[in-house]
Amino acid sequence: MMRYARLLLPFGAVILFMLGCEEASLNGDGDSLDSMEADAKATEAVSALENEFFTFISDLESQGVDNPADIDFSASNALFREALALNPNHLDANFGAGLTELLIFSGDPQVQEVFDAWEAFLDTGSAFVADSTLGKSARSLGFSLLGGQTPSSLRILDVKQMAHAYLNLFNLAVSDPPTLEDIQVVIEAIFLPSLDYALERFEIVDDDTSYSFAITPRMQGDLAADTVEFDLTEVFLLEAAVNLVRSFASVAVAYTVGPSAYDSAAVVEFLSQGGGFLSLRLNGGVQMGKAKETILTASRKLDDAIHFLRAETDDQSDDIITLTPGDLTEADLDEVLQANADFRDYLENGLTLTEDWNDDGG
Repeated sequence: MMRYARLLLPFGAVILFMLGCEEASLNGDGDSLDSMEADAKATEAVSALENEFFTFISDLESQGVDNPADIDFSASNALFREALALNPNHLDANFGAGLTELLIFSGDPQVQEVFDAWEAFLDTGSAFVADSTLGKSARSLGFSLLGGQTPSSLRILDVKQMAHAYLNLFNLAVSDPPTLEDIQVVIEAIFLPSLDYALERFEIVDDDTSYSFAITPRMQGDLAADTVEFDLTEVFLLEAAVNLVRSFASVAVAYTVGPSAYDSAAVVEFLSQGGGFLSLRLNGGVQMGKAKETILTASRKLDDAIHFLRAETDDQSDDIITLTPGDLTEADLDEVLQANADFRDYLENGLTLTEDWNDDGG
């Protein structure tokens, strides 16, 4: 029922709170025709986004989201892009364009095609049923690896059965099923460019420490809710989340993870020495470099969020994240900053662990 709603989850609850620009100050020099037109276009985009998100939340609560096409923020995205064309430095337009870019990629026809293919493939059930001659029913991911034993009576893995079950996954597949490479192609062609575009937009926004906007009740999907302020604390956290997803996506496309076809011969060849299993793809080195770069950026953006939160002097009663004894404390933030600094040091300079690894007392 909620199969495709999880497309939004990598960005967490932060995304659900960034949909209100209605009460934000519109940016521009005020005396340029293009700037005034950009203001008007951004206001129109915010109104469209508000309606889209209210509808999305209502649909999610009433009937769920079964299809990527059900996640439709394309109208507001187009309007925000029009505002950017008029004024590339318009803060609301940059933020709105970046946000909606994250929300619309799942509706792309190429993404839809791959998801439909995998849905049809998995719905056959054949890929997750072990060979009946083995006398074992499939469990979990379709591999009866425990010899018919329950986890509580786990003994040893049946190597022969493992091999049969693995090959059977491919032998029983429907004709011409999608491959894991299909997913990698979609990540490279659609997902990564969308993430990069959004990050470019957010970088412009986070240069203005005064930027904030109101999250209206309608944008929260609850007309009885209180209006909430979204400032750079949340913007920096959003950037950290998107950079983290960008890093994982780079790793996902860096290595060869599947055979060219789902038949036993192709699988045997793929898993043989020199067959290419987990070898770097053509641009794998570049993607792994990007993975390191973006995970380090995510770490630094988390620091930026903490520093901004500590420096806030305005009324915090309507803020999403605040420093309160029952919520976040200064001590909590100090721990996060130290752990974050250690993480960057480990990733950039390496980490040496000294232990009695062979348990010889030395």
